[in-house]
Amino acid sequence: MVNLSSYQKAIYEELVKLGYNVYDEVPEDAKFPYIVIGDIDFSEGQNNFNDLLDINLNILVWSLWEGKKEVNDILSDIINIFTNLSEKILESQSLYNFSFGNSSIKRFDGGIYNGNLALSFSIKEL
Repeated sequence: MVNLSSYQKAIYEELVKLGYNVYDEVPEDAKFPYIVIGDIDFSEGQNNFNDLLDINLNILVWSLWEGKKEVNDILSDIINIFTNLSEKILESQSLYNFSFGNSSIKRFDGGIYNGNLALSFSIKEL
């Protein structure tokens, strides 16, 4: 049985290790920098017969640092976490096959920087 909340919890647990606030819904009083578990797209698993879902997830980083350094550093740390995470085990499923899609870093008015990391992975039944 698929449980989308369990995969989000597993992603959250990896991101919070970086020491920043991590949200799926950002409170008005959030302090910069912070990480947001963003929108997801998912489809039926296509890689092998044990795959339940293929997931595409956006991870957002928000910073008030002047320049891109802070966003770059945080995104680098996130990429390293998931590059080095070969498989995250859930109760009866695992997250695996991590890859990155088209991502970006942009500056908004007011000196706010946003990094958007497109992460893809699969959930398989154990």
